[in-house]
Amino acid sequence: MNILVYIFMFFCFFPYLDLFHLGTDTQPNAMVAGTLVLASLKDKRINAPIIALWLLFGISIIFAINSNLQLFVTVKTILNYMSPPIIAFAAYNIFIKLGYRVHFRFFLFVILSYLIVGLVQDNISPHFMSFLLNETRGVNLSGRGVISLTTEPAFYGSICLFLMIFSMIHYNYRENLITVPLLLFQLLFLAKTTTAIGLLGVAVGMFCLIQVFKFRLAYILLSVSVLIVGSISINKLIETYEDTRVGDLMGEFIKDPLMITQVDQSAAVRLTANFAPFIAIKENYFLPFGYGRYNQFVSGLYYQGKYRKLIPVFTLQHKDKIGGGLNVVLFHFGFLGLLFPWAIYASFKDKLQLDHYLFGFLLFLLLLFTVQLMHSMIGLIIGTALYFSRVESLTDDVNQLD
Repeated sequence: MNILVYIFMFFCFFPYLDLFHLGTDTQPNAMVAGTLVLASLKDKRINAPIIALWLLFGISIIFAINSNLQLFVTVKTILNYMSPPIIAFAAYNIFIKLGYRVHFRFFLFVILSYLIVGLVQDNISPHFMSFLLNETRGVNLSGRGVISLTTEPAFYGSICLFLMIFSMIHYNYRENLITVPLLLFQLLFLAKTTTAIGLLGVAVGMFCLIQVFKFRLAYILLSVSVLIVGSISINKLIETYEDTRVGDLMGEFIKDPLMITQVDQSAAVRLTANFAPFIAIKENYFLPFGYGRYNQFVSGLYYQGKYRKLIPVFTLQHKDKIGGGLNVVLFHFGFLGLLFPWAIYASFKDKLQLDHYLFGFLLFLLLLFTVQLMHSMIGLIIGTALYFSRVESLTDDVNQLD
């Protein structure tokens, strides 16, 4: 059983390893291993957040009946919705029933694996270890960063953020002083991805704003200092990244935030998809769209002359389905999709008074707009947060009574 648990955790931390040549970016290895773990456990513990994830999976099957997507894509979509409940359920039971913890040395091995491969790709061979992956898009191309053990610099950046969140909710302050700087280095100097760096910046801004509203003097002073230093050094920062995609997009964003969709196709696709569910709340009264109606929706808005800065022609011509995670759920299922963010909130809520949990929660929600639900770190983080938030909080309360 221990070997199966280690295999499950390994695949959770390395979701892009295409060992079976399935031809997809994000692999279902962790979902398969999680299913085997659950089958091996005689009695299993479940609670409301995990039930909500299973309900969402059931809803996805119902909506498949009226799908406008090809059969293969529809099945793949359903499997995406199956991944979070299986992995979260397996992780939660591994923690609570088997008493398992991810040893810090193993986690450090994971981080160093990404770091070493990224360094070799950046300085020696850009395709180092890429045979383990489905494909290697954007390796040192047009100012983009390296991919490490993922298939895109953007995915490398998202892995760094996922690992950062996991570290903050699983390990102590001293251990995070080791892991977080290593992950920030990879994000800023190896992945160099606009999406992940931007998400981290937004999460920091949201976190500081919440602290300001709580009238916490230290964060007020820190926020003012960051704004002053940022306004002074922004031009220098742009010059530092001027030969990279991050620098180009940073300059365009400062001129006009919405015009970023007109100058970068990848950013255009992601930004349009991220805003789509919120536009749908207004235009479709938060009712479900189902599968395969994304292009029809954004095309209709474009030809009505609405949201044209958010909907470039490239998106209309080359994107027939919405990409992402949380935004996909809300677009497909409308108000029914609120089960997903509720499950995440319910998993974190008992420890949101802690700064590192609150920051991890904010960063996790933002990150979910950019990755597929098949990503194994989604279920792992939900299951981990649920255990440490619920079970360990109860344990602490009992210890205090004693």
